[in-house]
Amino acid sequence: MDFALTADQITLKKNVSELCLSEISPVSDVIEKEERIPSNVVARLARAGVCGLPFDNKYGGSGGGFIGATLALEEIARTSGAVAMLVGMNYLTGIPIDLFGTEKQKRHHLESLCQGKSIGSFAFTEASTGSDPGAITTKAAIDGDHVVLNGTKRFITAGDLDGIIVMSAYDGKGVSTYIGDKNVTGYIVTKTWHKLGMHGISLADLSLENYRIPLENQLGDGGTGFKLLLETIALGKLDTCAIILGCAQAALDEAVKYAKGRMVRGKAIAESQNIQTLVAEMAVKIEAARWLTYRLATLADRKENIRAESALAKVFVTEAAIEIVNKAFRIHGAYAYVTDNKIERLLRDIYLGEIVEGSNEVQKAIVANHILKSAG
Repeated sequence: MDFALTADQITLKKNVSELCLSEISPVSDVIEKEERIPSNVVARLARAGVCGLPFDNKYGGSGGGFIGATLALEEIARTSGAVAMLVGMNYLTGIPIDLFGTEKQKRHHLESLCQGKSIGSFAFTEASTGSDPGAITTKAAIDGDHVVLNGTKRFITAGDLDGIIVMSAYDGKGVSTYIGDKNVTGYIVTKTWHKLGMHGISLADLSLENYRIPLENQLGDGGTGFKLLLETIALGKLDTCAIILGCAQAALDEAVKYAKGRMVRGKAIAESQNIQTLVAEMAVKIEAARWLTYRLATLADRKENIRAESALAKVFVTEAAIEIVNKAFRIHGAYAYVTDNKIERLLRDIYLGEIVEGSNEVQKAIVANHILKSAG
């Protein structure tokens, strides 16, 4: 298997890196302290084609596939995990529309996501659901040519920002999925949560009170929402791997920069064998995580079933990233503990990886079940 990036992919990685340096890096402190992403940042990313990388050109996308999206998210997360999360959420919202939507749904909704005119959200989680679709309490009832939703959703990324939202609800026979608009009649943001990390991207609780959606906005057939969820979340784990990988690379970048500049008794601490060992251990884990992530993206572009592979990759990448950031923290010493240093933010951001898109304990169960079934 050839793991080499193509010339176009190398150019994409370079261009996104330069875009992050010019557009995101100057406002990264503002994003962290004010817990918001300036709208012009999203607009600039959209103009560069970053918001539509996984999707076909005829729907307003950039046609870069999942490899392209992975490379972009990795580079963005090196500068800001929150901005990468926002872009990744637009990908996650668009994926079920791309996989299960009608031609009309794709042309209408994917284009708005790709152009950055819409900030997407994906709403499955409720206070008591966890990973169990059978526990969904949000109800969907047909009323003429509309569907009326009543219920609540919890921890919805960007749930308070204008745009479209893909929602799951129980229709009396099974779980079905619908495309709706945020911040309209019947859509109520009941709480926005303060988080440990990833400041700048919001997390909201929602109440749906006689929230009406045109029946034509149903995604796929009624009752197929669990299948849609499984395929969408598998690809969402790829986005998570890319973002956490970028954060881990940023931690190594910061550790190297600090070690080369920190002088003790006239010598840079980078000359210490202990520091060199930590740097080497970080680099080894990052490379393993990177190629596991790139392989997953390659399988996704081949349209293979990646449910088990995405769970496996998420476990390794997110757990390796925590180890990497902790070692970077040790290299910084006491300086890592103050908010003036980026490594403090990275330490808080990185912990999201283990719990988002299903905890790593759930991922390990998926991997084990796949291995045991494959073994007969």
